[in-house]
Amino acid sequence: VRVTTSQTLSIGNERLVLALDMNVNITRAGLFKLSFPLPEGLEIESASGPSLSHWTESTEDEQRIIALNLNGRTLGAQSFSISIAGPAPGALAEWKVPRISLREATRQNGQLLIVPEQGIRIQTLDRNHVQPRDARALAGNRPGTLAFGLLQTDWNLSISIESLDPWVTSQVLHEVTLREGLTKTRLTIDYRVENAAVKSLRLRLPALEPEQEKTVRATGAAVSDIVKVEGEESEGLWEIQFKRRILGSAKVEINYQKTTERKDDQEMI
Repeated sequence: VRVTTSQTLSIGNERLVLALDMNVNITRAGLFKLSFPLPEGLEIESASGPSLSHWTESTEDEQRIIALNLNGRTLGAQSFSISIAGPAPGALAEWKVPRISLREATRQNGQLLIVPEQGIRIQTLDRNHVQPRDARALAGNRPGTLAFGLLQTDWNLSISIESLDPWVTSQVLHEVTLREGLTKTRLTIDYRVENAAVKSLRLRLPALEPEQEKTVRATGAAVSDIVKVEGEESEGLWEIQFKRRILGSAKVEINYQKTTERKDDQEMI
């Protein structure tokens, strides 16, 4: 059994996904199944291939094993696509890259791409039976991608993972409309988020009376809500919450108003 794999490991802030395209050449004797140990903390999301009947999971010596059950005794060249996912490892000084190796393989090699989400920086620490390649020569790669050639079945690779802080700038248009008995305030904010995505942003509004606080509203294509931050040191602090992580440009409009007592003509004179 000779195996060639093309693997892409995507590392995000919340989860990681390992996508494998596996070419398997079975010679001499047919096989009914192929199998591999599943790294700790990961789950198989999908597996497909023309000769694949179904996949199952079992435990052997406290190790989870995934079996790719084939459509009867199988020979020749076969292809499989497998997706494996799990929680993101977070920032770590050293992290061992999960390895997927067929137990039936006589020889296995291939290629590995490690693609970090923007805001994550990775560096190679230690490698065995792994050859660095130029990721820039591969089309469509995100900045910071690392590429490797996998030379043998028992390859090992350790990397460091660093989370970058977001860099946020903004342009604010502050408008106040004065009417008899009513003051309306509107803030139009153009945010620019770089380096890393954010799920929320904070800003400080002038001290508002309780009735004014009830009128505070935030709108925008990506805006979910705006809430007041509680605490003694959080006076006037509000948090804008987004529907999804924001990277790049985001426009937010904030409105609030204050009602004042109307003066009659005599008082005004």
